[in-house]
Amino acid sequence: MADMKKIIGAATVFLLVSAFYIAGISPTITSDDSGELAGVTATLGVAHSPGYPVYSLVGRAAQTLFPFANPAYRANLVSALPSAAGAAVAFFFFAAISGSIWAGFWSSLALGASSFFYETATATEVYGLAILFAAGMLAVLSSGIETGRRMRLAFFLWGLSMMSHYMASLWLPAIFYLAWKEKRLSAGDAASYALFAALGITPILLIPIRAAADAVYSWEDPRTLGRFLDVVLRARYGAVNLAQGKMNIFDAGQWAPKLRFLISELSASFSAAGFAVGATGMILSLARKKNKNFAADCGAGKSNIVPPTAADGVFLFLLFAGAGPAFLILANVGVDRVSSALMAKFFYLLSIVWCAYAAIALSKLKDARIMAAAGILLVGAAVANSAGKNSSRNHFTFYDYAANLLKNTPKNSIVIFDRADEMEFCVSYLLRIAGRRPDVEFLDANAGVSKSIYGDDYYKIWGPPRISLRNKAESDLISAAKRENGPVFYATFLARQTVTPKKPEGLLHRSAGQSPPGVFPDEVFALRPPEKEIRSRGLYGSHFSILGDYYLYARDDARAEKNLAAAFYLGDAGAYHRLGYFYYQKGENVKARKIFETIARFHPRDADARLNLGVIAEGDGRYDEAEGFYKAAAGMDPSDARARHNLGAVYWKTSRWREAAEAFERAAALEPENDAHRRFADGAKRRITN
Repeated sequence: MADMKKIIGAATVFLLVSAFYIAGISPTITSDDSGELAGVTATLGVAHSPGYPVYSLVGRAAQTLFPFANPAYRANLVSALPSAAGAAVAFFFFAAISGSIWAGFWSSLALGASSFFYETATATEVYGLAILFAAGMLAVLSSGIETGRRMRLAFFLWGLSMMSHYMASLWLPAIFYLAWKEKRLSAGDAASYALFAALGITPILLIPIRAAADAVYSWEDPRTLGRFLDVVLRARYGAVNLAQGKMNIFDAGQWAPKLRFLISELSASFSAAGFAVGATGMILSLARKKNKNFAADCGAGKSNIVPPTAADGVFLFLLFAGAGPAFLILANVGVDRVSSALMAKFFYLLSIVWCAYAAIALSKLKDARIMAAAGILLVGAAVANSAGKNSSRNHFTFYDYAANLLKNTPKNSIVIFDRADEMEFCVSYLLRIAGRRPDVEFLDANAGVSKSIYGDDYYKIWGPPRISLRNKAESDLISAAKRENGPVFYATFLARQTVTPKKPEGLLHRSAGQSPPGVFPDEVFALRPPEKEIRSRGLYGSHFSILGDYYLYARDDARAEKNLAAAFYLGDAGAYHRLGYFYYQKGENVKARKIFETIARFHPRDADARLNLGVIAEGDGRYDEAEGFYKAAAGMDPSDARARHNLGAVYWKTSRWREAAEAFERAAALEPENDAHRRFADGAKRRITN
């Protein structure tokens, strides 16, 4: 009877959570890796490091089994359904360690409703399968299966979870602790665990097989042993790193803000009350004495005894420490607005442990009605913090932007992309999977989602040597295209990064030497309102920023101001700086001053805005006002020699030689390589003596 209750409970969790996800699922590609992953599932491809072979296999099966909707939507189901299944499987673990089916039921619903699960389950992401296998591993470890079989099966599921996402590696200490506690850590046991883990890892063989078969999506072309190892070991990012770059993990100064971030994320996902319930469960789990009261079956019968170690407070704490504090300390990024959104996506394992703690706390409420009320509040708070804020149903910014780029592209063009991975992924999906614009040839300057035209060494070369390879290959490409009258375009934020000359044309840049058409109205591009997701908002702003720069180039002042103003109010202060400088160069100082005053009002710590206001005031002969602006700029950025030099120039023009000499001396100290500072300082000193 108890087993049937568990099965019914798990099935109910799966149905409710699946319906919850499908109601908020994105109908198409979204941000981050969405376009690439949708393409990988449609073509049995190799995704970005570490390749995600299990996701590719299951995704390809889903594309076949679901004969409806577009490929991106079907890929999104590979996020939603395994995530819901993971919450359902976690129910068995929660019920076992808490000794209460109802505590497990409410906790698994809260897990499925949490924003940690919801945000990745309603978009194209790889985490769903990792969640399912990790939850399955915990369910096995808390089951009544014979100890040796239980540990071997757990290691097999751990291997599958690793092939779905490397976060599973952070749970190895907890699993080995369990094996040690159960006295199953002999050399023979360890060998059998390694064998079963290796069986779980065998999908990794898909990576070289599909690369050799010229898969449409083949990240960094891992057909050679070296490139295969680079992909699976995440060489581009530095093995365990979240992104390219370095941070000293032994710097204890970064630990405190990361732990505060962890607490704030748990509170945001489960509410303050949910955080309190989980924290209570953690304390209770650590306070247990030999788990005497936690070996009973969930509810009634005794057919499925819980292994005492699976409910061990140390085991649970090792799971928590690995998925939370250890992960944050190992991550090579600090806690800021952008990296916080990135790190929160990796808290899916942490949320499983936190809901296990919640189940332990709820099980202490012996009155069924009180437990139900607490469970409903816990689930309701999680729903409000996920679907109420993060539904992906109307996330279209990346899709719209990619469609606009293709709309901007003339027929039979070559387009070189070096913007950012997300947009390259989206455009490649529209071209290769959705069948848009078959006349356009797509080249990926990052060489992630298409083969490198820059040579095989390009995959691991960075900095100036990488740019040098690009300069030669792209110059040759453009020369050949000119002979065939084929236009070459760039989709880039950094038009001057490579030496090939370019002219702005809408959202793109046309290689120089080809005559662009007349100025076209920006109304040809359509964008729906941006969603709250941080990268979508940034991309939305870049749309207006790039168009604004194009209209500056085309001398269409009205459209330039409209677009750059939109970019500014979306958070891009640089867009308005460029507009102000444009007016200043034209001699329209009133307009320029108004622009810089607006920047100063919205960005009180923007030193450049004060510096430019000072230049305008100085040019108009308002020296007292210019002095005030320059002093303000110098105070906001004490390392900027320009404010000191300009302050010296004001003193020079008003014959305040001693103050001029001091200002130029400070500028020279800040920028000793600039001879002008020293020359003017010496000139001011001579006038003092005269």
